[in-house]
Amino acid sequence: MCMGITDLPSELLYATFDFLDLIDSTCFGLTNKHFYAIHRHLHGFVSLSSRRDGPNDLEWAWRLAGLPIYHPNHPRSADNVVTTTTSGTPNSQALERLRFNGQVYCRKCGISRCELQRHLRDWMGTDAGRSEYCLFTQRFGPPASEGARGFCYMPSPKKPHHCGRHAGKSTE
Repeated sequence: MCMGITDLPSELLYATFDFLDLIDSTCFGLTNKHFYAIHRHLHGFVSLSSRRDGPNDLEWAWRLAGLPIYHPNHPRSADNVVTTTTSGTPNSQALERLRFNGQVYCRKCGISRCELQRHLRDWMGTDAGRSEYCLFTQRFGPPASEGARGFCYMPSPKKPHHCGRHAGKSTE
């Protein structure tokens, strides 16, 4: 008899969801109606524009891109070589500098901070013309018309949640 993940006790499933962050929990919850019920019980409604907490390591790289390779005031540039103690074991401070401090690189979001809509884009189907995400309405909808601009924009300050690209009019 082969058991699946759906056969696990609910305590273990809740512990699994507690371990995941909001984006991963949402993606895992969408795989099964029972998992979705657990996700909704723990997190409720989750916006498609929700992001992971904190920047990933490559965002920090962009922030420090203008610094020279060696900068005397920067704490990580003083000694990047792993040194050993007299007993031959690596120095713990040197090893600590080599560890990741934040979220690692995401294959779906690249160097940008992870957003739920980027992770769900693959699940929306392989047909590229079926739907696309709008930044102003923060939902997936029909794609913009052929003559529309290549980016979402606000056509009027009176309607802050109205998108000029996905409004149905084409601009020239």
